[in-house]
Amino acid sequence: MTHLQPSIDTLSGIVIPTSDKVREISLLSRNLLKDGFTSTELLQQVAGTSVACHAMVPLGLLWLRPISVHFAQNFKRGRDNLEKKVSLQVPEVQEALRFWADPGEVRRGAPPPPPPGFVAPNQTLMTDSSELGWGAVLVPLQCSGLWTREESFLHIYLLSLAVFRVLQPFELFLQGGVILLQTANTTVMAYANTTVMAYANRMGVTRSSSLDSLPHQITL
Repeated sequence: MTHLQPSIDTLSGIVIPTSDKVREISLLSRNLLKDGFTSTELLQQVAGTSVACHAMVPLGLLWLRPISVHFAQNFKRGRDNLEKKVSLQVPEVQEALRFWADPGEVRRGAPPPPPPGFVAPNQTLMTDSSELGWGAVLVPLQCSGLWTREESFLHIYLLSLAVFRVLQPFELFLQGGVILLQTANTTVMAYANTTVMAYANRMGVTRSSSLDSLPHQITL
C-alpha cells in the first residue's frame, strides 16, 4: 500500500488522490467484484484504502459506508480471524465496489475541506414531529403530514428522524445548498451533528440498520 500523498491542482484548487492510490483502490475493488467472496482481511484493506481517499472523492464517504458496514457486520474482534470468508453478494456493497473500481470516479478530486468551525448556510429548514405526524418549514414553503398506520408503530426515535422526508418535497430548493437545521428534537440534532464523524471514525457503524440507510436516502 502506498503512503497517502494527495496531488493538488493549483488552478482549480482540487485535491486528487495519487495515481498509485487510484490504481490500488480500483484494482482491489475490481478483484472483489470478480470473486464474489473474499476474506475479511481484504475487505478491511478496501475499506481502509477508501477511508484514505474518501475526503478527496466526491461522495466518497457515502460510497465508503456500505463496505465498512459490511465489514463490521461480518467481523467481530476477538471472535473472528481475518481469514474468515465473507460473501459480497449484497446489492449495496456491489454498487459501492463498482464506484471504487472506476478510476474516473476516484480521480475526480474534491475541494479541500473548509477550516474547522466554518459554517455558511444559505437555507434554514425547521422541522418537528410527534406521535401523530410531522411538519417542516422552509420559508416561505411548508409541508406536513400524518404517520401511516405502519409508521405509527415505529420507535419514537425513528419517527423523529423521519422528518428528513421533507427533503423530498423541498428537493429543488435545497439541492446544492448548505442547510441550517432548526429543530427542538434532540434526537434529530444529535443524529445530524454526529453522524458524519461517527461514520468516519467508526467505519460507518450505527446501532440501527434503519439509521444506516438514511445517508443514502438523503444524499442520492
